[in-house]
Amino acid sequence: LPLAFGLIAYTFSGHAIVPSIYSSMAEPQQFEKMINYTFIIVLACCLVVAVSGYYMFGGAVDDQITISLEQSSSAGLAMKLLTWLMILTAFSKFTLTMFPLALGVEEIVAPYIPNERVMDFSASIIKLTLIVAALAVALFVPSFSFICALVGLICTMA
Repeated sequence: LPLAFGLIAYTFSGHAIVPSIYSSMAEPQQFEKMINYTFIIVLACCLVVAVSGYYMFGGAVDDQITISLEQSSSAGLAMKLLTWLMILTAFSKFTLTMFPLALGVEEIVAPYIPNERVMDFSASIIKLTLIVAALAVALFVPSFSFICALVGLICTMA
C-alpha cells in the first residue's frame, strides 16, 4: 500500500516544471485551463490502467501492474517494449524535474561568464554535473530510494 501511494503521488507530481511550462507558453492566460485538462487526461489514463489491471488479475494484482504483467505474460516483445517505454518515461521525468535546478544554477553563474559560447558550454557542464551527482547518490547512498519516496510523497501531497 505505501508503494501504491508513492506511485500515485509520483504520477501527479509535476510541480517542479510548472514555472517552466508557464513561462514558455505562447498564451499564459490559458495556463489554468491547460493544467486542468492535463490532470484530467493523466487521471483518465491511470484509471484505465488500474481498472484493466484489476479486471485481468483481480485481487492478486501487484502495486505495479507491470510486475503482474511480467509474471503472467507470454508476450516477450510487448514486455520489452513496455520496459523501454517505462525507462524513457523515467528519463524524461528526470530531465524535466532537473531542468529548473539547472536553470537556477545557470542564472547564478551567468554574470561571471564572458560570452554566449562559454555560457552554452557552462550550461552543458552544469547539467552533466547534476546528472552525475544524482547518479552517484543513487548508487552510493544505501536505501536512498526509500528516503526519496518518503520526501517525494510528503512534498507532492503538501
